[in-house]
Amino acid sequence: MAYLDAYLDPALDIPKGETPKKITVQEVKRLNHLLAVATAAQKIQRRLGADASDEEIARDKVQSRRIAHVARQCIAAWDDVPKKRLEKCESEAAQIVWANWAAEHQTRLLNRMRYIATWQYKYSTEELWAKSAVVRLNNELSWIDYALRD
Repeated sequence: MAYLDAYLDPALDIPKGETPKKITVQEVKRLNHLLAVATAAQKIQRRLGADASDEEIARDKVQSRRIAHVARQCIAAWDDVPKKRLEKCESEAAQIVWANWAAEHQTRLLNRMRYIATWQYKYSTEELWAKSAVVRLNNELSWIDYALRD
């Protein structure tokens, strides 16, 4: 349990009905949405606006492609739920700024790691599954950081 201790937050309120399957479904749903946004962002011509340089537009396309790749890899790591068709996310994709999104996403992933570790501590005997889930989220965090490198 030492690995999960780093993420443990005993003050965190966790519902008793949480299960590995529910957590997995939530994470795959989140990742499918990310994949849809990143894929849509790749397809929008001059998404950054008319005043963006060619280099900025090229970098944005590369970052969108990398984020989509990370989402696909992460879905495969979690996946024991059926694959879904990509949802329509053009308006969100048109507005996303990957650097700003990454900071918010990092916070969300760290919160999910705390949530899963605390859930395991309070209610579950699924220590191995919880460790694997936290490792998957930690990997996603690292891969996103690498994908957005300049």
